[in-house]
Amino acid sequence: MAPSAATSAPQTPAGSTEARRTNPFLEFQVVVLAGGSSSRLSSLTGTPKEKGGCCKAMLPVGNRPMLWYCLKNLQDSRFGDAIVLTRQEEQAEILAYLRQEFPNAFQRLEVVGLGREAETGKSRGDFEEDDVVCGTAEALLQIKHLLVTDFFVITCDVIGPVDFFSLANLHRVENAACSVYLLRRDYLSEGASEILDRGAHGKAGKGGKKKATPEKVDKDANKGNPVAIAFEETETLLLGIQDRHSISHGAQLAIPKLTLFYHPSVFVKANLYDPHVYLFKLSALKILEDPKLRNTLTSIRFDLVPYMSLMQMTPQASLWSSSRLDCDVFDELLDSFDEPHKKREDKEQDRSREQGYTLANRPEQPRKGNKVVFALHPDCAGICCRVNNIHDYYEMNMKFCSNRMDELRGIMPEWMLPAQPAKKSPTMRDSTVAEGCTFAESAVIKRSIFGAEVSVGSKARVTASVLLEGGKIEEEATIQRCIVGRRATVGKGCKVRERRLQPARRMYSSKLDLGW
Repeated sequence: MAPSAATSAPQTPAGSTEARRTNPFLEFQVVVLAGGSSSRLSSLTGTPKEKGGCCKAMLPVGNRPMLWYCLKNLQDSRFGDAIVLTRQEEQAEILAYLRQEFPNAFQRLEVVGLGREAETGKSRGDFEEDDVVCGTAEALLQIKHLLVTDFFVITCDVIGPVDFFSLANLHRVENAACSVYLLRRDYLSEGASEILDRGAHGKAGKGGKKKATPEKVDKDANKGNPVAIAFEETETLLLGIQDRHSISHGAQLAIPKLTLFYHPSVFVKANLYDPHVYLFKLSALKILEDPKLRNTLTSIRFDLVPYMSLMQMTPQASLWSSSRLDCDVFDELLDSFDEPHKKREDKEQDRSREQGYTLANRPEQPRKGNKVVFALHPDCAGICCRVNNIHDYYEMNMKFCSNRMDELRGIMPEWMLPAQPAKKSPTMRDSTVAEGCTFAESAVIKRSIFGAEVSVGSKARVTASVLLEGGKIEEEATIQRCIVGRRATVGKGCKVRERRLQPARRMYSSKLDLGW
């Protein structure tokens, strides 16, 4: 089914010419993945057809939809254009929201709705983790007619400032085919004081030496989206990458032997995290168009990026490294015109040499434009993470609960700070409260998130919990470290700890076990 598109900006904003001049990413496009309900967050999103259900992009974090943070990040970095990919049944909802919230933020903000495909049951479910819709790599193939230059790919569940400038500059300098953005740590497993200390240490430069602390590797492969990578001595070229979830199920971090001829010293790190932010050369789409690879490369994170890092030093990389604008292409053409017979003989000799490569008989250096490189998120930029599971969703919401705004400003930019109503009770200083909430005078509230139109009854206690839009806590109920879905109700007298309540459900008894 052909994708349908709509543009969310009905009119040209004032000063658009000046905005275009100040855009530092004129040669890049941006693709935002905002489709699906996410299998690991389905207990909170439900389906759009269900009562209280919503798509993942509209699931609130700190009382703002996930998509808001992604687009605000792009706006703050002064991007001019963006393409938002979603499903056709969610296109109208997202388009209406963008017209209301971002009417003049971009030169062009296009929402593309992708249809379902009958044969995509094979998909690993990365768009967004939904196995009935095409994968992220397949989604790029469906919109290839909209892509005319190198492009960023970012998922809607990335919360926090992304350093697009460092990634773009690295991509330009290295003439890379793919540039990957990685995080040094899982920010959701650290407190605000730890993040502030790391940020201050990153800004200090030549400060006093601190005792190095051993780097820890989180054994839980579902928290923070951890990856293991292989790289060379310059810490720029990505020689291999594999997510730790796949490794725990038998996958391997593979490096071709051919790579060792070019880079004998290889280093491995298993404590980095992948927020799903990539910058691709336009020619990378040729990989997805290859009939031999089309049915195997369905996901960007699980398939395409590992494949490109694995094959970048091999002859197969010529599929995506050639470009009409590369000077070496013209050099090769001129050589072939001058001495075509000699060129043919040299190729035959090269084939015979390929059988016995040694340190004395090394293969030729691969052509330009084939590299896969990576950039690391700077600590001084603050918290940045991908929120695509229940644990990370809860912890990210808790980051917005603080009675000290200076502490929040230390770990997140100004545009990311939580919005607060004009009138707020002093007893709720460490909570984030949306408009339309009602609280009984005898209710006890501590360090929680309250969505719009949430009601809390008398003698109820809410501690370290997240209540989405329309949630209700009845009299004498007690909840601690819980997530209450849209229009869900915790019944009178219930005592619940570390549970989640699905949208539009009612909890009658504290013995009801919904699992965390």
